[in-house]
Amino acid sequence: MFYDDSAEISRIRSGKERIVMVEMQLRRMIVNERPCNGQLIVLGEKGGDRELNVLIGQHEIMMLKVSVDQVSHPRPMTHDLLTNVITGLGAEVVRLEIRELREATFFGTLVLNKGGKEIEIDCRPSDALVICKLNDVHQVFVEEAVLEEAGTIRQK
Repeated sequence: MFYDDSAEISRIRSGKERIVMVEMQLRRMIVNERPCNGQLIVLGEKGGDRELNVLIGQHEIMMLKVSVDQVSHPRPMTHDLLTNVITGLGAEVVRLEIRELREATFFGTLVLNKGGKEIEIDCRPSDALVICKLNDVHQVFVEEAVLEEAGTIRQK
């Protein structure tokens, strides 16, 4: 995998196919007062107009809001615990990659670094986004094919 200073990264999948990943940022959170209707986070293309709407659960939106607002708890919450385990094992959070959309579900990878070696952890993007925010990591990438399939253009 290699990086440049642009808002895109490329990686090689199985040594054959070059995959373009587009850098995104958390643009907004829409908290629905009726939890059964689902919650929404909107990821926006860094330096662009494309957006990706991701429906998430009530717990995840509340934890994301807490992490964005930098609210502390007297005891570690689940995402805090995972962050503590990651750092306790000598690793650091590098980025979130959303690599696939299957049956209306996004599949992600939380990328860690330990001693110069990248470790990829299968994850729900909503959980990984909370962990990234808790670790002050802002690198969120979405595979171009996913963005083309599910993305929208921001209304100005």
